[in-house]
Amino acid sequence: MDDSLKLVAGPNYNVDLHFAEITKVQRNLRRAIALNNPTFFGAAMHQYQDWWTHVNEGYGGALRHGPATAKALCRHNGACDGLIEDFYGMPLSQRVAGVRNNLSYLGVDLYYLSASQLMDVWLRERTGPRSPERELFGYDTDAYYPFTARDKAMERGTRDWIERFFAGEALNYPSEDENWCNLSSALPLQGLYERPSDNEIKEFPLSP
Repeated sequence: MDDSLKLVAGPNYNVDLHFAEITKVQRNLRRAIALNNPTFFGAAMHQYQDWWTHVNEGYGGALRHGPATAKALCRHNGACDGLIEDFYGMPLSQRVAGVRNNLSYLGVDLYYLSASQLMDVWLRERTGPRSPERELFGYDTDAYYPFTARDKAMERGTRDWIERFFAGEALNYPSEDENWCNLSSALPLQGLYERPSDNEIKEFPLSP
């Protein structure tokens, strides 16, 4: 979904592929399971994880998501050290150590994180969606930190949906509905599988 120019999100295109509401995402996951199609399931799983990192975090579109991410990547790359200094204050090393202590309840060694990455962990754990702090200092909402509450929940949900897919569980979804069988040509047949085109992948999450 992020590797194809036809599928990436922009301000006015493919927004629903990456910033969908959870009810629509769950519906697409059930459809992909009913169709037994790994590519469509992967597209729906991408939507699911993007829901956690985008919509769940208060970023309902690329225009809202972009500025906060740009600031975070700027400080990660060493081009916006002023944001780091403004966040921690001085002396920097002592303030960084204080934030690590503040997050000690996570039960992991945070010393491997840079001061900029540590900022994102604190912002994720201590502030809410679209908080003033996130807007001011930037926030890398796509970064994965497996010890944070959000990413633990995302991992549990991801595992659950993957288990459902491999178990072939259709969740009582009415797969006999003709409207849902228009993509049947892309289904695995006698052990052979042809990947759907980018256009088919794009249409799957959007089809009624």
